[in-house]
Amino acid sequence: RRKVLSAGSVPKVSRVSKAVTVSIRFDVLPDGTVVNPRPDSKGGDAELERIAIEIAKKYNFVPLPPDVEQTVQWGILPVTFKQ
Repeated sequence: RRKVLSAGSVPKVSRVSKAVTVSIRFDVLPDGTVVNPRPDSKGGDAELERIAIEIAKKYNFVPLPPDVEQTVQWGILPVTFKQ
């Protein structure tokens, strides 16, 4: 598990009548950069998915230590929108 260095914040969305969670899958490069964010499942609200992807792009993780294999890792970010 990698520590988050910086993260995006979730804006209030006026058209949401109840809490809605959008899960975003993303890859993390060895240097901690988030790349390739995409909805974890299809069929949700396209606008909320777009906002959640923008939030995921603002995340940054601690780089992998030099003595660890430098591979791309992945994660899932649940983004909950509230009214």
